[in-house]
Amino acid sequence: MTDSQNAHTNPSPEKSESPSPEKTVRAKTALYSAAPGPRELLEFTPHFLPMWNARNEAITGYVCVPEKLAFKDAPTDAVAPSQLTPKERLNVVLGCIEKGGAVLNRLLAREMRFLMIFRIPFEGLASTASRTEFSARCARLPADLRQYIVFELTEIPAGVPHSRLGDIATAIKPYAKAIVAQVPLRCQSYAAYQGIGLLGLGLNLEQAKLSTKELADDVNKLCAAAKRLALYSFLSGVSDTAALRVARKASVHFMTGSAIAPPLAAPNGMARLTWALLMKGTA
Repeated sequence: MTDSQNAHTNPSPEKSESPSPEKTVRAKTALYSAAPGPRELLEFTPHFLPMWNARNEAITGYVCVPEKLAFKDAPTDAVAPSQLTPKERLNVVLGCIEKGGAVLNRLLAREMRFLMIFRIPFEGLASTASRTEFSARCARLPADLRQYIVFELTEIPAGVPHSRLGDIATAIKPYAKAIVAQVPLRCQSYAAYQGIGLLGLGLNLEQAKLSTKELADDVNKLCAAAKRLALYSFLSGVSDTAALRVARKASVHFMTGSAIAPPLAAPNGMARLTWALLMKGTA
């Protein structure tokens, strides 16, 4: 057998290429769209995380989060949000908006003014159908509530295409005063977050296990990117004095977490909270 025949019958193995971030996101969206229908959500209790405005040294908003989720097939079992499918999580988000919107409407009638923040996972709005459902449900909110509502996009995968994130921002923008987005830890590029109508960029520290130096590096990088893009910066899950000090040194604008205040059964409106009082509470 000649060398040319050998080359034809025994080709050298080719190195497989890793899928691009865009292909990965699209594949996950298709997989979720084909998944079985969501379980029926019976009930849950919304709690409200106070948001600290560092510049004004005051609580100026509350993040509405679900607690004690119960489903029809397991009404007595506690289900964590991380255990839900994207469709189920979207139903929980819509439930939060409905319940939180009712609370906001009631307190506005009592002359209480504050921002209500709703967290929306990226995968929950990754398909056109889910964005359509979201828009239809949000359209039921009284129009005058929208100036007090902020949507916080969460769990955005690294490398998400600018167009995909832009589609989501465009779909939900009519129903809120502002949209902000959590970026992944160790984010390498902020290009996807530019020019899509965001008001702020943030990090979620709730599950992060970082040294003080690693935390400072990530927070400083976030704040530099936010400043470059003329956006606000925020941190979720600030749990101790070290994180507070890192955030203050980096000039983070907004924060939530146990180091700020515990979750509440109902918002208390705006309230003064100085740095001195914050340090005293976490000492």
